[in-house]
Amino acid sequence: MITFQNTDLRRRNTASPMTVSSMNLQLFFGNLIFAFVVWLIMYGLSFALFGKSIMNVSALYYAVNTFIYTIVFVSISFFIGLVIKSRNAQAAIVNVLALGLSFISGVFVPQFLLGESVLRIASFTPTYWFVRANQLISLSDINKNFDISFLYKELAMQVAFIFVFIILTIVIVRNKRTGES
Repeated sequence: MITFQNTDLRRRNTASPMTVSSMNLQLFFGNLIFAFVVWLIMYGLSFALFGKSIMNVSALYYAVNTFIYTIVFVSISFFIGLVIKSRNAQAAIVNVLALGLSFISGVFVPQFLLGESVLRIASFTPTYWFVRANQLISLSDINKNFDISFLYKELAMQVAFIFVFIILTIVIVRNKRTGES
């Protein structure tokens, strides 16, 4: 994303017959494909390490949850990549986001040990809903059949974050385009 913020490259791209929206859409899907390949590699490694012992319904639920969470962070990273132009600023924001969301959402400390006010604040983050879904999966007895309905709220909240960041990206890009013309 930093490469596409280069002034010369951006000017060259805007001189092409392709619209800015089309370029951004292609960039987003490129990021999505890259993230999907990385996600597949990670799941391939888990199968290589653990074999058939993870061939159960719980593993499928975890896979669905991590896939949706991956898309959430593709949309967040795309937003950051379009808004922040400095490599150092991007690195700082990514570190603060990754560690900050992990600390307040229950990645490092179980959610039941966090205070009510921290959990209330964390509920406005996608990481909170990801961790909560993982907890529900680990606590449920689901090895009989595939019924994901007990996770609808957690998964829907993560999907909502995807849409929020896609809409924010669209608004920022349109405002940038309007400001430049």
